[in-house]
Amino acid sequence: MKKIIIVLSVLSLFSCLPKAYHPDINQGNEFTLKQVNSLQKGMTKAQVKEILGTPAIIDVFHNTRWDYINNSKLSDGRIIKAHLVLLFNEQDLLETIKKENISQLKNKPKKSKKSIKSENKEEKSWYQFW
Repeated sequence: MKKIIIVLSVLSLFSCLPKAYHPDINQGNEFTLKQVNSLQKGMTKAQVKEILGTPAIIDVFHNTRWDYINNSKLSDGRIIKAHLVLLFNEQDLLETIKKENISQLKNKPKKSKKSIKSENKEEKSWYQFW
């Protein structure tokens, strides 16, 4: 009888513990709805790369097509599978934007290393610590 009470009390204690932390798992390109909406027809490849970064897929045989793929599993269990296809013309200008499941993306981008570094403008040298 004592063993049963001990086992039940231990099990009840484990059920009260907080759930384990599950980080977001991002695969492919991380792009936001704001970044996708800032794309405009007629932009150059360099301008697109400045906004979205390097594409996940650049086909050697179809140099005018760039694919951006975002597969994410969020900590709340939601799965996001967004696909963005950009087609360029012969002058390397953006001609067509194909969006698949883009509405699932977040609006706020994560802080990039560039923005974090620019916030810490006051960099100290080794001699300033002494």
